[in-house]
Amino acid sequence: MGRFFGETSRCVRVGGLTLSENQYLPDQSTPPHTHDTTLFYFVLEGCCSESAVRQERIHLPATLVVLPAGETHATRWAPESGGRCFHLELAPTDQTHRHLHGGYAMHQSGPPTALMRRLYQEFLGWDAYSPLIAEGIVLELLGNLARHQDTTSTQAASWLGCVEATLRENLATPPTLTELSALVEIHPSHLVRAFRQHYHTTPGEFVRQLRIFEACHRLRTQPELSLAELAQELGFADQSHFSRTFRKHQGVSPHQFRKSASKMHSSFK
Repeated sequence: MGRFFGETSRCVRVGGLTLSENQYLPDQSTPPHTHDTTLFYFVLEGCCSESAVRQERIHLPATLVVLPAGETHATRWAPESGGRCFHLELAPTDQTHRHLHGGYAMHQSGPPTALMRRLYQEFLGWDAYSPLIAEGIVLELLGNLARHQDTTSTQAASWLGCVEATLRENLATPPTLTELSALVEIHPSHLVRAFRQHYHTTPGEFVRQLRIFEACHRLRTQPELSLAELAQELGFADQSHFSRTFRKHQGVSPHQFRKSASKMHSSFK
């Protein structure tokens, strides 16, 4: 089975399933590592960045990540609050996940996240009937994931990668939908549908998430940078817009986040 670097608060093993909940400290990083079998993890609290499949992604609460066996990944948790994750692992000898032929996947809505939330609730109230119920939920989850893989075309994935890279490289002044569609020569409506199907969010919300994570990183590492300057450099309308958006996503203001990150850094000196 895989190795988890957070503190495991609870773990249940039954049949070929291993369910666990892990807590991660503020600003905690996990080194690059792999797992022996497909790992499913569901972010319960906090925000982290993950490096996997040669890209860095942001995971907010209610994000489900499917990490194939042998895929190297590393994570870094936000300095303000750390985070909690719910993990599902299947034994290498378990054949229930044989239909999962796709690669790395991230889900932020839809049936997979709803099923993972149901599985977590069953995990919290574990009783004599839970093994049977949990197995049923896992089978339904695997079926939904396999169906999603079959409906996501390889051709779409190639140009979607170009769209994602373009958005990442132009956070301050992201291209319009018309410009993106012209770049990849795909009709705007089809681009939006395919992007939502693949990333489970819109291009605009994707950019917003990237901006917030970049803001967290720079608030922690660039204490001399004013909030007004940071807002401008990341493409927010003004400091007020930046502060409102940041608080909505992180639960605290940029000033509070920076102050907490500074205290955390001092405590490790």
